[in-house]
Amino acid sequence: MRILQGNKYVGAGMMFFMLAANGKANMTTTALWDFINDISASVKQMTVNNVTQSSLGFTLVKENPEVNFYQAKTLNLHDSGKAEHFDLRLSKAPDGVKPFLSFSWRGECFSLDTIKQHYPQLGLTGVPRGRSENEMTSYTTPADKDKQTITFSFKANKPDCLSRVIIRGK
Repeated sequence: MRILQGNKYVGAGMMFFMLAANGKANMTTTALWDFINDISASVKQMTVNNVTQSSLGFTLVKENPEVNFYQAKTLNLHDSGKAEHFDLRLSKAPDGVKPFLSFSWRGECFSLDTIKQHYPQLGLTGVPRGRSENEMTSYTTPADKDKQTITFSFKANKPDCLSRVIIRGK
């Protein structure tokens, strides 16, 4: 599914509400890049009041006075991969912290060069410190007009393959 340029909020809203909810969600026509573009637009509109309408099936797992923490089931994508271990954080206050969404990628190995074909202006934003093989090297897009960034991370023990994606508002 692609968001129509002149109608991006309609497309984002459709993606937000149409993802399959029971168990594992299946999207047989969506590539990782389309999913990232669509879900990053949807995240901008997510609130604690509408998150349950997302058919990704977000479940509240923890909360504090300011933020609710949600998880979702694995999402199978067309390009033989899975978005899994979703972590969504939403402010309880309308003017609170911006939404945060991260997920792990498991499937086809996407290198930094491949990601740069879709997001050419990535900047280095995090490097491993040598404490664990699970530490990550991260590359982040410049903030868009809504001050949202997308970060692509690679584990130290598998530095050539995408491991995690983070979508964050500022």
